[in-house]
Amino acid sequence: MKRRYFCSILSVCFFSFIEAKFIGFSMYTTCVIWLAFAVVHFATDVKVFSLCVATNASAYVVLIFLFFPKLYLIIFKPEKNHRR
Repeated sequence: MKRRYFCSILSVCFFSFIEAKFIGFSMYTTCVIWLAFAVVHFATDVKVFSLCVATNASAYVVLIFLFFPKLYLIIFKPEKNHRR
């Protein structure tokens, strides 16, 4: 009884872990982008341009790592688009 409960919880955790990798990687990448922005912003004279590049890069990271995998499943793999 305890094993069955533990295995069901474990399978749910591993299923949600797949999406957690994308979320974590996008968060880490966004942090690296903004740390690089801080260095470039205070070291050079192109402050507005560096802000625009950092904002666009952060938006593209979120689109690529969070939105596009779900869009790929919806469009190209509709048989995998269901809840377990």
